[in-house]
Amino acid sequence: MPAAIVTTPTVVRDLHDDEKLVLDEFERHVRHCTQCELALENDDNTQCERGHLLAVDVTQYLYSESGRYFAQVDKEAGKPTRVKLPRDSSSTRYLLESVEHGMRLSSPRRGRAPPVRPPSSRSNTSSRSANSPRPIVQQVRPRSRTPETRASPTTIIERSPSTGKRPVIVYQSPRVSPSRSSSNRGSLYINDNMDREERRTRVYLNTHR
Repeated sequence: MPAAIVTTPTVVRDLHDDEKLVLDEFERHVRHCTQCELALENDDNTQCERGHLLAVDVTQYLYSESGRYFAQVDKEAGKPTRVKLPRDSSSTRYLLESVEHGMRLSSPRRGRAPPVRPPSSRSNTSSRSANSPRPIVQQVRPRSRTPETRASPTTIIERSPSTGKRPVIVYQSPRVSPSRSSSNRGSLYINDNMDREERRTRVYLNTHR
């Protein structure tokens, strides 16, 4: 009779803390990311940047063979060990089975550049105003006013009322600045006017005699 084949029972263990941590992070992300959820359903590598990094972390800790899940750390030690996955880890199961069937996860990808948006009209206006030269403002000094023409000296001609010889006495009036009134000229001007009035009276008296 052939000898009975004795198979060594496969050890099954729970997840280590670090293994459970990467699994929970991946599951949490897929629940909130439609792009990564569709990528798992279509068995392709079209996850978002964050989801791709988390998927790579999961495959560095866990792998799948014939629908069973194993730990990478035990495989490297030469002791393949099955691990128990939580019931609500369906995204991790899809990921490990897709990798087993040939899906490749490339190395972590660099972030994609944000889409270029056309500049708004407001930004165009501001950029034009920033680039256009500022108008040069010249200060034009007002022309100096033409000096006021000085009042030409007037001649006062006084005639005697007599019908005989008519002596003519000519007085030269002083030059007066038009900007000053007689009230601001001081006492000397008043005294001159008084002397002039006295002389004028004397002339009239002499002519009448």
